[in-house]
Amino acid sequence: MPTIPYVEFAGGVEYFYLTWLKYELSFLALDYANEVFYLDADVLLRKNPFEEVLFGRQANGKRIPGEYDVMYQRERGMKELGCGGSVNGGLLYFRNSTQMREKFIPAMLAQRVEIVNGKGRSDQEIMGDFVGLVRFCTLPVALFTGHCAGSRSQGRDIPDPAAVITYHTNCVTGLKAKVANIRSFLQQAGRVT
Repeated sequence: MPTIPYVEFAGGVEYFYLTWLKYELSFLALDYANEVFYLDADVLLRKNPFEEVLFGRQANGKRIPGEYDVMYQRERGMKELGCGGSVNGGLLYFRNSTQMREKFIPAMLAQRVEIVNGKGRSDQEIMGDFVGLVRFCTLPVALFTGHCAGSRSQGRDIPDPAAVITYHTNCVTGLKAKVANIRSFLQQAGRVT
């Protein structure tokens, strides 16, 4: 197995390629799975997202598949905006569907050359170009939130920290700062003293 080098966030070709790999791996996983939920390493997972929100609906004891092929974390803002908003690639949900296999995945994979050649666009910007090919929506921001969307330092509060399913330490730089940010969030949620 090839080694993936450590890459600092600098916006260079190596960084963009590393962030791009999550799509290739997620799409490979869809060859074997009905659903894929990708999380960045700096995401605190508090509850099972599949059980809690996305696919908890039942009919006659059987699970009902979700209605969306792609769901993602909204980049900014606590205000619910329906299914719009810029893409944050730190939390991604993909459902194996005909539209995904025939439209979205080929369109996304065709952009790999843009990443490898260092065209300067991020994976999130590229995904934003193609989500309209499938049924998509943002994850509910009050439940799938992050530092940018709800931090006190940004002048916004998370409506109910105890209800949050995932907390992403995006907009926080460095491991120590991310750990401190998670601890602060957990204190707000009443989980850590």
